[in-house]
Amino acid sequence: MTIARFYLKDLAPSGGRVTLEKEEHHHASRVLRLRTGQEVMLLDGRGTVCRACVVAVDRQRTYVEIVEGRHEQEEKPRLLLYQALLKEAKMGEMVQRSVELGVAGVIPFISRRSLAACEQRRWERWNRIAYEASRVAGRAYLPFVGEPLSWEGLITSLPGREMVLYADEKGGARPAAVLGDAAREEIAMVIGPEGGFTEGERSALREAGAVSVTLGPYNLRAESAGAVLASAVRAHFGLL
Repeated sequence: MTIARFYLKDLAPSGGRVTLEKEEHHHASRVLRLRTGQEVMLLDGRGTVCRACVVAVDRQRTYVEIVEGRHEQEEKPRLLLYQALLKEAKMGEMVQRSVELGVAGVIPFISRRSLAACEQRRWERWNRIAYEASRVAGRAYLPFVGEPLSWEGLITSLPGREMVLYADEKGGARPAAVLGDAAREEIAMVIGPEGGFTEGERSALREAGAVSVTLGPYNLRAESAGAVLASAVRAHFGLL
């Protein structure tokens, strides 16, 4: 049976009793129907991971006792995924898959062939999807979904990144050939919209230091391409 996982702020790995309230209590008591004696995992989203045991459940709260705790180092390289805005359902799928595959952050952006705007409620929903996917996966570091960038905002943000790859359906090097043997702290990945990048956008990406890579001979959906590239990068560095 999969161990239930919960994110809590200010979690101390040294031990003691903590309380689950509101949404976390509802999930524990109503959805999972946890009972006294069952084991759970507690995380603070910043590297602290604790094994704990349910000691009591009442109408308003679930009480758990920390058995042991540890601090995990963040996985390197950190993966940041820049994704051209897609339709709402497809963006949700993309966020879920990417978080499950270890992406540290998703930053939407607007391009020539993408959606041209994003409502606040959509951004909030994507962050909720990222939260739930991270909780189910048991990730020690909570990923984020950034506020959408304009095309100009995307291009100006890339030169400060250690390495930037962009998936190009017209071809490029294999990811492994570009990544090489050197250790990396952070890798940014740029995925275009369903209609692909324009030639002008490709030129702008290259001028900003991004390197084009191929994801193989098959046509991939825009909501799948980021997960494929993330998997290739993680496999290259022995993280899969």
